[in-house]
Amino acid sequence: MKKYTVEISGNEFEICYNTRAMTELEKICDNLSNIGEWLNDSKTDSEKFKKLCNVITILINGAVFRHNAEIVLGLANGEKKPFVEYDDLMCIITPAEALKAAENVFKCIGESVSFKAPDGEEPDPDLLDTESEKKD
Repeated sequence: MKKYTVEISGNEFEICYNTRAMTELEKICDNLSNIGEWLNDSKTDSEKFKKLCNVITILINGAVFRHNAEIVLGLANGEKKPFVEYDDLMCIITPAEALKAAENVFKCIGESVSFKAPDGEEPDPDLLDTESEKKD
């Protein structure tokens, strides 16, 4: 799995779209297949940035949850990391940083939901146009 990061206030934060993050995102936008539409369906720019910052916070905390769980389960060494609070993120991130982070946010989500049919099964025809499903 490729690791994605976002840069905020000169610091890199790892982001992760895991099952925990997926569940949290579903709470705020109902249908994850329309997350881009949900972000764009904002009456003001500030509302759009609030939604984007909420998504960024959830993905940063997805990486923190994974890191902390790996330590608890003995899969990694180190110390637990603190979670990022939405209000704290809103205080340090600029709109330009949020827009730049959005690129990796959508790459992270997109890579995590890619699907490949198990051996011997026919691939979904709707997925054949995706890069991961194309035959070499």
